[in-house]
Amino acid sequence: MEQPDGTLGANRVPLDVYTDEARLAALELAGRENADLLATRGYALPGAADALRFLGQQPAVIQSVLTGNIEANARVKLAAFGLVPWIDFTVGGYGETYAERGMLVAVARRKAAQRYGFDPVKDVTIVIGDTVRDVEAGLFGGAKVIGVATGDQSPAELLRAGAHEALAGLSDLNALTAAISRVSGISVAPPTVQSL
Repeated sequence: MEQPDGTLGANRVPLDVYTDEARLAALELAGRENADLLATRGYALPGAADALRFLGQQPAVIQSVLTGNIEANARVKLAAFGLVPWIDFTVGGYGETYAERGMLVAVARRKAAQRYGFDPVKDVTIVIGDTVRDVEAGLFGGAKVIGVATGDQSPAELLRAGAHEALAGLSDLNALTAAISRVSGISVAPPTVQSL
């Protein structure tokens, strides 16, 4: 689970001092204990809730997460900002499975196939992320990638990293749905006022 450059390695703690179960339990406890701090120190990106809500209304869309966090902490983080209702955590990819995020694309696809009949050959996986590492992970896993410049990288940098599309952010739902339609080949109607 833990890689040498992870938290334990960074603190020069040998990886074999703690079992995987003990490390997961400690991470989960830390997530629960810091949930209130997270809510006061962080924020949801502009447009994130509207984008998740709108896409969650599309029958062909399954929304989940790919993250280096353990599942319990991914839930804590998204709950802190009210984003849980539109996420299906059962088909996500989490850090307790693989430290390399690119490997998590296949994990999520496998879970979606079991739960929903998702076909990785015919159906489209889209990774939306705001870092070069997110782009690389999506590409490694065979997904289409939409970069959003809500982090340190610009749209141009995300495109140079290999993103199929790049947006300034998530606030423009028309731009987001157009990008999804272009990378997936499936027409996603832009939102109407009633759909938000």
